[in-house]
Amino acid sequence: LYEGICLEECPSGYTPDDQNVCRVCLKQDPTNFRKCVICDGDRFQLNGFCVTQCPRGYLINSKRQCVKCPLDCISCEEEGVCLKCRTPFFIDASSKCVLKCPNQWHVDPETGKCKQCSENCQSCITSKSCLSCMNQYVFVKSQCQKCNLPNCQTCIYSNTMTCSKCQKQYYVGQNNMCVHMECQSNEYYDQETSTCKTCDQSCQSCRGPSQQDCLTCQSTEVMFDSKCQKKPDLSLIHI
Repeated sequence: LYEGICLEECPSGYTPDDQNVCRVCLKQDPTNFRKCVICDGDRFQLNGFCVTQCPRGYLINSKRQCVKCPLDCISCEEEGVCLKCRTPFFIDASSKCVLKCPNQWHVDPETGKCKQCSENCQSCITSKSCLSCMNQYVFVKSQCQKCNLPNCQTCIYSNTMTCSKCQKQYYVGQNNMCVHMECQSNEYYDQETSTCKTCDQSCQSCRGPSQQDCLTCQSTEVMFDSKCQKKPDLSLIHI
């Protein structure tokens, strides 16, 4: 439609808009004169057409072009930066729309954005209310506190902080505190079970369970080829 007249093609310098009305075009697409590259006046270019406003989910760039917002975004201010996501998506730290905030982040219901949990929280409901804690931290009244009991690997909290698992070569003793484990001279410390175990019978002292782990031998044996063996009977040796 041009000046109230229906035409098969718009005149030179004009292109049809989204309503098939011929509008002034400052620069036409050289490969397709029905499409406009730069629109005139207060119109914006959308897929080769000049429109009065960009549809929902698009932004207007510096060239007065309608550019689609990121995936699942219904409002954005510049390319790649989302202001509002469609339901049920949220805006993450990179301004993209996601179905779920990552670990250590939570959804702010007022802004629809992912916000970071407080320090040492693994997951949270709000920035001040933790659900779970990072390693070496324990859940105490909606907050995460460092497990700082001496030689303790894992703490639990029930009115007071206590230790449930100690570091290597320590065990949970009285008052739930970690006590250093002293093995006997004929024992070695087993890291897998966190207990003292008896050396091989040929060893007087050792670093592990096998004959090859002997550090010293019983009085009736000698160290040979990295293991304890019976002393030879010298009376049987003929010179």
